[in-house]
Amino acid sequence: MSSLGHDQESTNDLWASVWSEPHYKNEPIARYRGDIPMPVLLTIEKFKERFGERVKFFVAWTDNDPFLGVTVDNCGINFIERWDEPSFRS
Repeated sequence: MSSLGHDQESTNDLWASVWSEPHYKNEPIARYRGDIPMPVLLTIEKFKERFGERVKFFVAWTDNDPFLGVTVDNCGINFIERWDEPSFRS
């Protein structure tokens, strides 16, 4: 998973400003210990192919409800995937 990591210091302020509510947990994807389904991993690979080292990934969750966040060039975080929900595609 280390290939998905990023420079935490460069994104701390950005991440904190988006997920400052205490009931959400969040961390860089390289530190996330839960299972990530194959469709989400394929989405990550597509972003990496398109943006290379400019893209960074995060996982935020509450009550075991994870979301994949992505930022390119540290310009805001967009949540592009979710899993462990009844509507998740497998």
